[in-house]
Amino acid sequence: MDIRIVVFHRGWVVVGQYDLKRNELGIEEITITNGAVIRRWGTKHGIGEIASNGPTNETVLDLVKTKIREPWVGQILCMDCVPEKWIAALGINDA
Repeated sequence: MDIRIVVFHRGWVVVGQYDLKRNELGIEEITITNGAVIRRWGTKHGIGEIASNGPTNETVLDLVKTKIREPWVGQILCMDCVPEKWIAALGINDA
């Protein structure tokens, strides 16, 4: 399972299952499913802390029930996460 934290243009920070494909117009598009907007990192050591360790008690996530789509050119930063640390917080049924 490929879970990533992605920083998009204008400062939107999201986390979820990451997929990059060309859409029907031939534009590379990122799709995040089972995602959330990260409203507050809640870390002492930056965003990398939650990528590795999952959300803290202070992390605030706004779950998104639909897919998040953004052209690839809008991606500023992409950080791999440890999936096991995020499955429960994102409400993913890993069965």
